[in-house]
Amino acid sequence: MNAVLPLDFTAQPPQRTDLRPLIVDSFAGGGGASTGIEMALGRPVDVAINHDPVALQMHEANHPTTRHLTNSVYAIDPRDLPQPGQKVGLMWFSPDCKHHSKAKGGKPLDANIRDLAWVVVHYT
Repeated sequence: MNAVLPLDFTAQPPQRTDLRPLIVDSFAGGGGASTGIEMALGRPVDVAINHDPVALQMHEANHPTTRHLTNSVYAIDPRDLPQPGQKVGLMWFSPDCKHHSKAKGGKPLDANIRDLAWVVVHYT
């Protein structure tokens, strides 16, 4: 028996159902938030994102099994993070501590740093 497919038919890759939900740590620094997430959930963070390569080197030293992306969270397409068929279990967005704590040592240089929270909308 021959089946006729519609002209607009496109084959889709099979969706995996055995993938555990993805855990992403955005604005990942040294890895403190990732350590807390790992302790709470009993497994490591899958992806860490930060624009600063030095910060991600420290994160990688503390979390060697995590995939590290050196880029702005605004430049990453969140749809590219999970594998086909994989759900996102947790997207963690820590605030930029340099501008909201004594880590900076002074006033913020850029008032727009307060707009970082809007990146969450980009990921929804």
